[in-house]
Amino acid sequence: SELLFRQLFEASAEAMFLLEDGLMIDCNLAAINLMRCQSKEALLAIHLSQISPEFQPDGRSSLEKASDMIAMAIAQLNHRFEWVYRRLDGEDFWAEVLLTRIEIDNRQILRAIVRDITEKKQLEADRAAALAELQDKESLYRNIFETINDGIIIVNLATGRVVATNPAYCRIHGYSAEEILTLNPTEWIHPDSHPLFAQFIETIKAGERF
Repeated sequence: SELLFRQLFEASAEAMFLLEDGLMIDCNLAAINLMRCQSKEALLAIHLSQISPEFQPDGRSSLEKASDMIAMAIAQLNHRFEWVYRRLDGEDFWAEVLLTRIEIDNRQILRAIVRDITEKKQLEADRAAALAELQDKESLYRNIFETINDGIIIVNLATGRVVATNPAYCRIHGYSAEEILTLNPTEWIHPDSHPLFAQFIETIKAGERF
């Protein structure tokens, strides 16, 4: 049984570390490769603090935060969290860590499964940057819409009703924004222009310029 579990541990594609009293006591090949180390002996010979930057992205000391994560895992049997590690070549990377408490012959062992999530975090950062850029553009266009001297309305082509208007349009027609949005356009367009407005709507629906 011990041989079987050892083989499963060593052959796992997931990086695994075994910790005891804050020290690494074992790791598998995936962990060695993850940290870009030459051998198991070399990796186990270094202190845990050497595979993390001094501070985590939230500004907390890695040593202090690691103690808290370990304490939570011990108290709750397991604890999942995100962490920034530092490979032995100096490259930092994001990881998802699952710490699990294991009792063996009155010894308290922690098994750490570490998954590289750098790509996932980069995608999240890219999405956040894209959203921020979109919001900046929306703010810019909203400002232009509100301050331009030309009257502008946005019409729902399905209903023919106005869904947005700018202050210039209200000034030109002598209605408040609330009135423009609640009235049917035919109520504030001169009757002689009703056929032209209907033609305008149909032309736009057809994807053509008016």
